[in-house]
Amino acid sequence: MKAVILTHLSQDYFPIYIEELKTLLEIYFGRFEVDVIGKPLVKCFIYHSDPYQMYNILKRMVFRSTCIKRCLVIFDEANIDLTRFFDPPDFIFNGEFLTFACHIHDYDGDLTREESKNIIDKIYNLMALRYSFRLNLSNPDLIIGVYKKDGHYYIGLEIHDDKKGFEYRRPHKRPIFSPFSLDPKLSRLLINLSGVPDEGILIDPFCGVAGIPSEAAYIGISSLCIELKYRWAKGAYTNLKWLNSRKYWDVICGNSLDKFIKISENIFVATDPPYGRITSISSDVMKVYHEFIEKFVTEAKGSAFFSPFHLVDILRTYGLSIYNLFSIKVHKNLVRHLYVIR
Repeated sequence: MKAVILTHLSQDYFPIYIEELKTLLEIYFGRFEVDVIGKPLVKCFIYHSDPYQMYNILKRMVFRSTCIKRCLVIFDEANIDLTRFFDPPDFIFNGEFLTFACHIHDYDGDLTREESKNIIDKIYNLMALRYSFRLNLSNPDLIIGVYKKDGHYYIGLEIHDDKKGFEYRRPHKRPIFSPFSLDPKLSRLLINLSGVPDEGILIDPFCGVAGIPSEAAYIGISSLCIELKYRWAKGAYTNLKWLNSRKYWDVICGNSLDKFIKISENIFVATDPPYGRITSISSDVMKVYHEFIEKFVTEAKGSAFFSPFHLVDILRTYGLSIYNLFSIKVHKNLVRHLYVIR
């Protein structure tokens, strides 16, 4: 069965977020198509056999994503005069959903107050009067979303996750602070672009105080952290304990490039390797990258990592092809390249 969804993506790293969306769709649904209909909306076509299961998988996907602020599972489209309206999917009548709210998003910016009221009245008459759902604006069991784009109305079930809590997990908010930690938004982006499924294990061979593994734990991904310096390894343990995650995680204090670390099946890599800020591993930073690529990237099922260096030729020497490559300007003297290897 083919379903159509609309996703509202954040716009700060929009091209990268589209690739993250594709990666998550591949993880959770396998078959999909994507069509950018204009920032910030992306229309996706996914294939499924059970609408209720699809809805719950999408809730998980939206929660895990870096960029999806909201997602609309479309079950009808209407022309501009709303002469016809929608038939809700059968699963919302299974007894799990008792209350509802309505969200209207006008991406054209020309919807009048009277038109908005007319839409809300139609939805209320259908959901409350015909189907006996109760209105609950603060904590509804389901949200009926109406998105207006290019004079067209899309009606469906909205999955809403506008506040992902990145602000509360920024490096200075954790028990142990390191100035080298990634912003949690970039950490989650690396995790998802690596392609790690929910049942996979993520490894960060240069974990510092566990900025990336902490974000993995928050979204329910098991992780293994390796850090050379005892001070930072202890900080990684403290930060992961602070999250109180039920997912498996472990911290190893040691040199990740030593031979005692073996890569097993279903391992994915997300990391921010040293590039001059740490010299304890080796005085030759490029040697570190060579050893990291040989030991981890060539063996992992998927990898995503940052580097300020151009590594295309090095990756090719190990028989690796770059799945995606993005550049993020940190400041005028530093551009970080995001490498995605599959």
